[in-house]
Amino acid sequence: MPITRAVARIAREQGSLDRARRRTSVARQPIFDRRGRVVAYELLFRAGDADEAAPGGQRPDDDVASARVLVDCLMEIGLDRVVGGRRAYVNVGESFLVNRLALALPSERVTLEILETVHPTPDVLAALGELRAAGYEIALDDFVHDDETHAFLPHADVVKVEVMGRGDDELRELLGELRPFVTTLLAEKVETEADHARCLELGFDLFQGYFFARPAPVEGKTMRAGPLATLRLATVLQSSELDLDRIESEIHKDAALGYRLLRHLNSAFFSLPRPVRSIRDALVLLGETSVRRWATVVVLAGLTGKPPELMVLALVRARTCELVAGSTRGGSPEEAFVAGLLSVADALADAPIDETLAQLPLTPRLRAAILEGKGVEGQILRAVQAFERGDSVEGGLGTAVADAYVDALAWSADAAGSLRGDDEATAPGTATERPGPGRARPAA
Repeated sequence: MPITRAVARIAREQGSLDRARRRTSVARQPIFDRRGRVVAYELLFRAGDADEAAPGGQRPDDDVASARVLVDCLMEIGLDRVVGGRRAYVNVGESFLVNRLALALPSERVTLEILETVHPTPDVLAALGELRAAGYEIALDDFVHDDETHAFLPHADVVKVEVMGRGDDELRELLGELRPFVTTLLAEKVETEADHARCLELGFDLFQGYFFARPAPVEGKTMRAGPLATLRLATVLQSSELDLDRIESEIHKDAALGYRLLRHLNSAFFSLPRPVRSIRDALVLLGETSVRRWATVVVLAGLTGKPPELMVLALVRARTCELVAGSTRGGSPEEAFVAGLLSVADALADAPIDETLAQLPLTPRLRAAILEGKGVEGQILRAVQAFERGDSVEGGLGTAVADAYVDALAWSADAAGSLRGDDEATAPGTATERPGPGRARPAA
């Protein structure tokens, strides 16, 4: 059955798809290999405002969630826009498997992640056998090895093991039991660099979690001068007291920054009518706000020794905050963008966030937004962070965050590509719309 017809069938079986009322509800979490490269993203269903308002606050069941992720990605968003050229891990439940609804997914792009709530019934095992024969990769989520779950192992390619709260001896024994059956072992809930190092030593093949976005303080908690100076410059560029001459002067203090900024502004990402030949030219053509922003982004992107995915996370978060602020009364899109960008300052400086921000020339309003979630921008930042973690989004911002998040994914892929100097200003395998005639350039 063609994919589009199969997806339409799923939409009918799970409830009619009303594009006028439904809101996109897909978030993602990165999956890394042993070299620190992002090789896949897990797609997660996130309830919008309408779902959160359901009686009793109940979330849709597993199969409805899987169907919505499927419909959103294939019919409304596109997998390329959400995961680029990487694989997508999609959670699936029992009836989703037994009814062969998974056949609507492209086997070369998707890993079917079997939820821990699924039992190895004869029907489920038969479905898994057919799916693997059809070329699908199967992963077992939150796997606990016992007499019942052992029946899954001959049908699995990837086993996900939650490492939080488990000692080395327990994990080493479990991995020894699993290795004869599966080729790939994935450590999930890897939240710190220490967790990551431990899992590398234990022999895991893949890693999932936000360890790359957590600070790894050096001995004595002394912040390194390089990252701190970079953060100071980024913050100065956002100061409300800067005029055009001062902005130009601050950028020219770092010749490499000026070069990288001009290269970025001349990339396909901006689609400018003529080349930008100087910082003054950029200020006149693009405006003060745009140049401030992109100088700040380029400064932070120049930090060495940090995982590229950290900058991707910062860009997605900043852009999501900006878009939500633009649709929220009283919110400042500019300050929301900066709050999102600097919310990872602790990981960039390898120091606690409060210590890092205390040494930056931030306004009290912006510092309170990042540290305490105060003000409209602070509420928006907290809502976006909750969405990323999979927590419920408060303050009636669920739908706004979900919509903005997907737009931010495509935007950040282009932005990150242009910062790297990619010819097409996009991540490998990513197909996204670009500015053109009749289409606005990326917001500054």
